[in-house]
Amino acid sequence: MDTSNLKPCPFCGSMKLDISAKRAQTYDIINYRTCVYCKNCNSYGPRVLVRCNDPKTPTYLRTMDIEYNEKAKAKAIEAWNKRSV
Repeated sequence: MDTSNLKPCPFCGSMKLDISAKRAQTYDIINYRTCVYCKNCNSYGPRVLVRCNDPKTPTYLRTMDIEYNEKAKAKAIEAWNKRSV
């Protein structure tokens, strides 16, 4: 995921940014909770949630679903860049 289009941190102005992507699975639903965070001041942007709950796909395959993880990262970048300072 390309992070070069991220705006600087609104708190410290740093460009030392990264994306935190956590996958949490409950029963037949996988949630990707994702946000942009600043490595300099440890502030976090809005957390976004993307769900992958296709019942046709076996659970062990859905745990490696790159498509949904990439969607979550794209939404986190969008949310970071839209936030108010």
